[in-house]
Amino acid sequence: MRFTMKSRLISLIIICTCFVAASAIAAEKTFQLSPEDKDKLTATAQNLALCSGVYDMVSEIHKMTNSPALSLNTHEVANGAEIAAAFLLASTHIIPDWQNALKYAENARSSEKTRQTALLEVAKATEEINNALGNLTEALEKCNRYNELRTELVQQAKLWIYAQPKRAL
Repeated sequence: MRFTMKSRLISLIIICTCFVAASAIAAEKTFQLSPEDKDKLTATAQNLALCSGVYDMVSEIHKMTNSPALSLNTHEVANGAEIAAAFLLASTHIIPDWQNALKYAENARSSEKTRQTALLEVAKATEEINNALGNLTEALEKCNRYNELRTELVQQAKLWIYAQPKRAL
């Protein structure tokens, strides 16, 4: 089996997140990431959060084109990207408070959806509209590269959330 640089990075992030999160949560201790690791994890979380906005915009387009099932599915993918971003930030203690990590991801999602919407709104000519849709398609393709990581982080987040005592997270 040949590993690409992308698959190595995804595997490293998943392993690092699961190991660090499990040990930190179990021991209720904080830990120190190297500046390089912190930068990589923060950038990955930022990308996941922005992807949630991209997916939300695509969901709106599906809704406008009378594709309700595709719209709902894409909206759920957006929710997953947001949760994955928040979990990555919270579980690695980059943003130690779950609610603040979630707010960070929500804000990035909203900002990116607004940015994508604005790009389409200002497009007047057919060529400008095609460029805006091309940019959205390119962003969507970049986001789809995170599918495996997003899915794994969502699963880890679910396990972590359901393992918590009954209290406000």
